[in-house]
Amino acid sequence: MKKITALLSLLLCFSVGKGFADGITVNDITFTPDGQGELILNCTFTQKNITLYQFDLYLPAGIAPAYDEEKQDYDYELSSNHTSEHALQLKDNGAYYRIVVASTSNQIMAPNKGMLLKLRLTATKEAEGEAQGSIKSFSLFATDETEVAMTDTTFKTNVHLRAAEDLNGDGSVNVGDVTTLVNMILGKAPKDDNADLNADGSINVGDVTTLVNKILGKG
Repeated sequence: MKKITALLSLLLCFSVGKGFADGITVNDITFTPDGQGELILNCTFTQKNITLYQFDLYLPAGIAPAYDEEKQDYDYELSSNHTSEHALQLKDNGAYYRIVVASTSNQIMAPNKGMLLKLRLTATKEAEGEAQGSIKSFSLFATDETEVAMTDTTFKTNVHLRAAEDLNGDGSVNVGDVTTLVNMILGKAPKDDNADLNADGSINVGDVTTLVNKILGKG
């Protein structure tokens, strides 16, 4: 960690130089009904001496990078052109997230074409609807202390979360969801973790009661 911190401080000393890169693109993100999404950052470059890169990620209100409690780290995936020592460091600066991908021993990355980074995101009700995010100040840094800066880019987010009780995903909570829940209990439909409506740790007739009460306005 100390070595990566030292690398980050070195970024302030790098000079901007010329290099060849096709730029960056980011996919528009449509979130699942339970609020899961994936940002895919594409970047093509041919330099053979790139060691790290950084950028600022601006996300709409209600959307944030997903944190993996089991791994105690953010949920991300690096492309195969990274070495095994490369890791993502993320800092929440309030208005944006500063992201740096570097290695502890200044390892060189292979040239890249296409996907560079996947970052899982989560959305809450605050993000409901369509909005716009952006990536700014994206730069690649090389061993000869040059910086290859990329043009800023934007992407759209589309969030339409379902109510926990909307088990058939039709956009409303009604008797159709009771049928879906009963089928789950009888093994006639795949179980959904959201179906544990009374939060007792299992999907059973108690959840049917909770769902019916919700439909009748009693819960």
